[in-house]
Amino acid sequence: MKSISRNLTIKKNGQTKIKKFFVFNLLFFTLCMSSNVAYAGVAVNPTVTEISVAPEETFQGVYTVINTADDEMIVTIEFVDWMEHYFKKENDSDVNSWLTLEEKEVSLLPGAYKKIPYTVTVPLGIEEEQVAQIFFEFKSKQHTQMMRTRLGVIFYLGIKGKEKLFSTIEKIVMKSNKNPDGTYNVQSTLVINNLGNVHIRPFGTVHIKNEDTSIGVIEIKPGKGIYPMTVDTIHGTVNNLELKTGTYEALAEVNCGMYGIENTITKKIKFVIEG
Repeated sequence: MKSISRNLTIKKNGQTKIKKFFVFNLLFFTLCMSSNVAYAGVAVNPTVTEISVAPEETFQGVYTVINTADDEMIVTIEFVDWMEHYFKKENDSDVNSWLTLEEKEVSLLPGAYKKIPYTVTVPLGIEEEQVAQIFFEFKSKQHTQMMRTRLGVIFYLGIKGKEKLFSTIEKIVMKSNKNPDGTYNVQSTLVINNLGNVHIRPFGTVHIKNEDTSIGVIEIKPGKGIYPMTVDTIHGTVNNLELKTGTYEALAEVNCGMYGIENTITKKIKFVIEG
């Protein structure tokens, strides 16, 4: 998604301040409110990073941290190995061995932002995808009684040349609801089994057909990631289809690729529309 903004930026005490801005693709986090001050917090961009880097190669990127609060904020950054923390799976390497930040603590005036460069260097011997949760913990410098709060952004590192993409559509469930005007809303639920060694973010279509005639298309948009060796569901709905009672065909075409590698899988079933 592209951002369209008109910004007035000024320099003060060596920090950049934004007087007016519109930000998309940021995760905003709201803190507690006291009787005197409403605390907002910080915003971080990007919230999701998905890159593939070959062993012994280097990738450089930037996190942008914005103080959306009325107080000066102290922001501390911490890495957590998400595969080990979430799935209790020991990874090939500690996060700190492949991901480094130029700064792990910054102080931001209200409305100020800071660009924090990071570097990814993949050591030899890593075979599997690495997943880190990057936590940005923040607290008010003025109101020390305010609780510490943190927000997390996700970082996926694929090992270029080691990616294995293999997924199946285990099941398709079609449900329909008849509207007062006689049309139908049709929902499709697909059960996806990720048998590869990297996460996927499936998207695609389900074509509804009557013999060889296309009746409608359900769009399934990218959603949450499905981790390796994990089964999860994806959904989509199309509204106001003009259908008659009878048997129809649903043809699912889903892209389960990642890191620039295409992997399209298909499955079709018959389902019944009842009056």
